[in-house]
Amino acid sequence: MGLENRNSIMHRIKSLSLEERIQNEIFRTGFLVNNKDKFKERASISTNIIDKENIPNLISYLFNPMEKVSDFKSRFTGDEEYISVIEDSIFEILYNFKEMSVPYLKDMVLNSNLKIKVKAMNILTRIAKDSKEKESIVSFINENIDDLRYEVIIPTLYFISFIKDSKEVLDIYNRFFTFYDEDYGEYADALYVLENMYLYDKNAITPFLPTLKEYALNKNFRKRPTLNGIFVRNMIGDDNDEINFCFYESLDEVNNIRAALFYTKIVPNDDDIYNRLSYWYNQIQDKDLKNKIECALRKYSAIKEA
Repeated sequence: MGLENRNSIMHRIKSLSLEERIQNEIFRTGFLVNNKDKFKERASISTNIIDKENIPNLISYLFNPMEKVSDFKSRFTGDEEYISVIEDSIFEILYNFKEMSVPYLKDMVLNSNLKIKVKAMNILTRIAKDSKEKESIVSFINENIDDLRYEVIIPTLYFISFIKDSKEVLDIYNRFFTFYDEDYGEYADALYVLENMYLYDKNAITPFLPTLKEYALNKNFRKRPTLNGIFVRNMIGDDNDEINFCFYESLDEVNNIRAALFYTKIVPNDDDIYNRLSYWYNQIQDKDLKNKIECALRKYSAIKEA
């Protein structure tokens, strides 16, 4: 596109009313939500069109849904899907405003509904990864996370794992491990903390290996639904592999298996864990989970035979 053409397009866009301009960018970005690269690229362009002083106007559309345009009606049929796409579009644009968005995101974490809190926290942590606001954002999270709802805390423990080299992040993990393990006996949640601590820093998990082994072999987990199954990026198989353990809650020992497979990523040649995994392999029926256990057993055998 030539410079003259580009200038003409920008002039036409700028001639729109502020409301039209913002809505246009929300829709144009949201329409690309299923194409990750183009979605991010379009959100970045949108910051040049909306301008930083209009961030509050952009945010207002999180709470005042717009009427669907025709393209959206055919592509995103349900109201829930439509609203989610609009929210994701707005938050991706906010991410591209970087530090300028931080005060507004912090306010949403503290004062919005649960879904908006989680999405705002996600964008905050993404900004913190490569921003001069890193320490400020981590301190904000550290100071406020204890007062947030469980439904916000659990995904936040995953989000912060990508903010590296922060003592405060490690402090959060240690504090919540103690809270769930020692204070409340919610061992599934304590295990989830360890999984995300490992994502943050593989070496940080070392002092907890005896506890992790205890979880695998001897711990009785409470029979109740836990949110962490929804968010957990478990520590088994390849680093990019994911398995959603909430699908296996009908298995009495699902969290013991989860702990054992996590343990084998760090200590792949433990005899006690091998024996227990062998027992589970012969007991369970789920094909995917059996495959995960089989991989761990093969790794153990290869080490012993070497």
